[in-house]
Amino acid sequence: MAEKFDNLEEHLEKFIENIRQLGIIVSDFQPSSQAGLNQKLNFMISGLQDIEKCRQQLHEINVPLEVFEYIDQGRNPQLYTKECLERALARNEQVKGKIDTMTSEERHIGCGIAKLIRTAGRRCVWTLASVWYVRYGSNPNVDMASTQRRTRATVVFF
Repeated sequence: MAEKFDNLEEHLEKFIENIRQLGIIVSDFQPSSQAGLNQKLNFMISGLQDIEKCRQQLHEINVPLEVFEYIDQGRNPQLYTKECLERALARNEQVKGKIDTMTSEERHIGCGIAKLIRTAGRRCVWTLASVWYVRYGSNPNVDMASTQRRTRATVVFF
């Protein structure tokens, strides 16, 4: 991939040099320099064709518009990369902190639930079962399969 960039850079440097020389010829134009002007114009056209060939090889590369804004502001485009990495690191630290907090809270809640189940034992299950019976047991319209699923879910999330 670096070879493609080097090739493009070489063609761009040649093109810029041809334009510089073309500017010199045009600024001090003499009718006798018409052949040199035509030659430089032909070099410019072939340079543009070479750059177009390089562009086709690099069509899959996308450059963020912010990079061009950095260049327009006279800033180094590598600063964009540096600032993106700094923002990513800061965001990574925030997310890592949230994950650590959630993990510790999950452990804390899990320990609390385990302790509650150990201390309450079977009374917890019997209490939930009796609440279910009082609430749904006397209702003939309640589907037993769905109420059992609800009871199991209640026990799990208690």
